[in-house]
Amino acid sequence: MRSSISFGSQRQSSSLMESNSQSSRGISFGNPLLVQSGLLPSTIADIRISSAGGFSTLMTSQSEDDGIGSYLKGVHAHRQKICESAQEKFLELARSEYFEYGYTPPSERHILSFAKDYPGLIGEVVQNTYLAESEDTGVMLALLNAVASLSYETIYPYGQTLALAALSNKVAEVKEAAIRVYETWGHRDGARILANVECQPDWLDDYRKQVIFDLGGIE
Repeated sequence: MRSSISFGSQRQSSSLMESNSQSSRGISFGNPLLVQSGLLPSTIADIRISSAGGFSTLMTSQSEDDGIGSYLKGVHAHRQKICESAQEKFLELARSEYFEYGYTPPSERHILSFAKDYPGLIGEVVQNTYLAESEDTGVMLALLNAVASLSYETIYPYGQTLALAALSNKVAEVKEAAIRVYETWGHRDGARILANVECQPDWLDDYRKQVIFDLGGIE
């Protein structure tokens, strides 16, 4: 018995899996009736993507499953290596530069370049750097400055989480940098977030209130 599935112009057929056939490994699909009728494969291991954009079902051997697992582990390891390398380079630059507002430091240029080349990994680099170096004032200032240079959407939600956490930092200069991030982004959400915190000393709290006003205030 064979049944046909249509995806646009592509039509792929799938064979009914007999109950006494070799069992496969993987993540089970939800609807047993569709699986039983052959309209869906029984496990994720039964799917093979075709170059034409459709799919066909097949039974995989243990060696094929092991190969898929090894491939995924390799992808994860490569991703982790890229992030670690970017983080190490950022820390090297941040610790060797003299940070000053008004110019683009090497650490910021590094983050901008990495975000352009690896938009799907920049959030992980920012998050991991913060978790490892939140007590290093110089690194935090450089990180917040770099995050502010990215668009609100590009770094969401990692940059927003970083800026919010930095508002609780014990160093006033770091808190100021966090407020500056929201000011630079110019997003209305910043007003709501800043309205729910208080900062000391007084000059810093005055700055916070001014940024809230500049962002349109709160309703």
